Amino acid sequence: LLPLRVFQFSGVVRERLPRLWRHLKEESSSLDIFAHQCVLTLFAYSMELELLAHVYDAFFFLGWKAVFRIGLGLLACVESRLLEMGVEDISRFMHQTRRQLKLDGGADSSTQAVLQRLLRFKVSDDTLE
Repeated sequence: LLPLRVFQFSGVVRERLPRLWRHLKEESSSLDIFAHQCVLTLFAYSMELELLAHVYDAFFFLGWKAVFRIGLGLLACVESRLLEMGVEDISRFMHQTRRQLKLDGGADSSTQAVLQRLLRFKVSDDTLE
């Protein structure tokens, strides 16, 4: 199941965040580290506990779609920074996502606003089959 979900997540990133996907490929980097963290720990490695409880609620309500949507949301939040990095910095950044991640909801930085921002991408049932 893990290799399948990682493969599916990479495809979704290629489709929804094409600039980031191309940059990672050009830098000979991959999303495997990030995708494994998302799938294996359901974001426990990359989020603060206050938000994590709501992420788990989304997972229990939406299933794997939530993991993909939130993973895309996280990458979208850091895309501009990743686009400026080389392979070594990308690798270091992906290993230290929790410390590097700044999840502000703009003017409204409530947990609900942040969660909505992370869930802004849609993922179809076909993607998960």
